[in-house]
Amino acid sequence: EEQIKTLEEAVLNIDNISDDFEVTGLCIDTRNIKENDIFFALPGSLENGENYIEIALQKGAKRVICEKKTENKRIYCVKNIFETYLKCVDKFYSFPQESVKLIGVTGTNGKTSVSHIISDILNNLRLNTGIIGTLGAKWQGKVLEFGNTTPSYLDFIKILRDMVDDGVRIVVCEVSAHAISQKRLGDTIFDIGIFTNLTQDHLDYFHTMEEYQKAKEFFLEKQCKYCIVNSDSEVGLNFYLNNQQKTLTYGIYNPSDAFGINFENSKLGEKFVSCVLDEIYNVDSVLIGEFNRYNLLCSVLTCRILGIKGKKLERAISKIRAIDGRFNVYKGEKTVIIDYAHTPDGMKNVLSTAKKMTNGNLVCVFGCGGDRDKSKRHIMGLIAESYADLVVLTEDNTRSENLPDIINDIMQDMTNKPKIIYSRREAIEYAINMANSSDIVLILGKGGEKYIEKGGCKYPFSDEEEVKRVLLHKE
Repeated sequence: EEQIKTLEEAVLNIDNISDDFEVTGLCIDTRNIKENDIFFALPGSLENGENYIEIALQKGAKRVICEKKTENKRIYCVKNIFETYLKCVDKFYSFPQESVKLIGVTGTNGKTSVSHIISDILNNLRLNTGIIGTLGAKWQGKVLEFGNTTPSYLDFIKILRDMVDDGVRIVVCEVSAHAISQKRLGDTIFDIGIFTNLTQDHLDYFHTMEEYQKAKEFFLEKQCKYCIVNSDSEVGLNFYLNNQQKTLTYGIYNPSDAFGINFENSKLGEKFVSCVLDEIYNVDSVLIGEFNRYNLLCSVLTCRILGIKGKKLERAISKIRAIDGRFNVYKGEKTVIIDYAHTPDGMKNVLSTAKKMTNGNLVCVFGCGGDRDKSKRHIMGLIAESYADLVVLTEDNTRSENLPDIINDIMQDMTNKPKIIYSRREAIEYAINMANSSDIVLILGKGGEKYIEKGGCKYPFSDEEEVKRVLLHKE
């Protein structure tokens, strides 16, 4: 007789499928299987987990859950594998999302910065806060790295479980459009959802800006109790107008619930006066640039909604630290800035800020990632040459693409011939050595990443280490 379990039986009583062994864990990737794991054969965009069932069993999985009927008693067939997976994960880790206040940050640019600013403010106030995003998961001095901005649902819930067990009560999560589309967060409801902006990116996946926008709006509408949006973004403003009862706004140019005045330009950081829900706060931060004014306003508004105000909020803002790979300034005989900007809008924001800071020339070193949105490459080339006095084109994460092809795409509409140096290490060294003390060298695209990906492999590489090596004259 075929061993078939209905969706309800497999989920509501997971013990039914583990009555003769103790479950050590749940798994969706055969590379990570441990003995006595339960393997979920999920469909994927490139591979179907059902193709790996035999491998899972050989590597020690005691049970496999899938939609494929079989006579193997270790394999359980369900009606909807994905729904079963979500519910089993929740049950196995005892619903940690119900024990924390969740803040989700989505948008093309600014997700990492906003997440870290909020986390910094809350931790400065000794409110035990964790963060999950591009730079990994961080809480109480612990750091856990993973491959995506937003991890799989299994990893997300497992991380939440570990955070809750360590006493974390507020978690800030970066929510990518891919994660929303692929339901990596399941049906998790966030207490606060933040929208930063929407500009061109990921069209290799979403194909149109309308589809890309829908993913962001779905998250805000369906998975957030309360929303904070950028009113200077057309998408954010329209969302507010259609969802006023659950939405607050921040901005610089349009009327907003959180806005700033008396902005001071400085190479040392941003100073301005903010009005947040009719309360005045002096913002004095090491973060630089107009884009960080938005990030700070958004973060302060979020903290106000969480009930933090007065002088203690103002003091916590003043203790915000620089964010790894986000407009990090390095000074020696030369001045170098490293930033993660890898979209047209992100590049424009960072280049325009750096241009205002320099008394000499601006040198821009960048490339574009392979196997990603090709339509933005020529736009980034035009933006780079419109702000920089010298553009040095080099490698980024080329992945499976040919580097000369990527560079040709970038150069397509450029009128001034850039310097081309394929080795990123040599490109950074060249740019810094040829600059003089009044120039600024801006290195874009990778930020705090500790690797460079090409030919299917990740190799150790750090823009920061290369910059320090050249500035300190190390071999």
